[in-house]
Amino acid sequence: MRLRKRIQLHSYQIGIAPLIDVVFLLIIFFMVVSQFTQMEIEALDLPPAAQGERPSDPLKKQIILNVHQEGRIQIDGQDHSVDSFEHLLQSKLQQTTPEDLRILIRADRQTPWRLVRPLMEACARNAIHQIHYAVTEDTD
Repeated sequence: MRLRKRIQLHSYQIGIAPLIDVVFLLIIFFMVVSQFTQMEIEALDLPPAAQGERPSDPLKKQIILNVHQEGRIQIDGQDHSVDSFEHLLQSKLQQTTPEDLRILIRADRQTPWRLVRPLMEACARNAIHQIHYAVTEDTD
């Protein structure tokens, strides 16, 4: 007896339900990340500058300091003192080198220099020399 060979045609279907799940997860992820970015960059009245330059390597680890005119220091949406900022620097330096760590100081234009100077001294004590200042473009 002779058996016939059966030819089976397989049809593949793309499941749309898992694709929708992945898209919603990506949307939620980007919404959360954008919220953290907004926490780091607060609305401050930054001082103007006639010229300046953007950081050359945006991939370096960066700590963003927001210094308000009354002396309140905020990092990632949390209030800090100069001492707690220095402890934060020391913990970051256990994970990386001083050359790979960058500090961005965003001080209000009405902030007295006596409130910014201790932050710079804390960076100097920890051998961090990449300190940048956020400014707005001077339109004059």
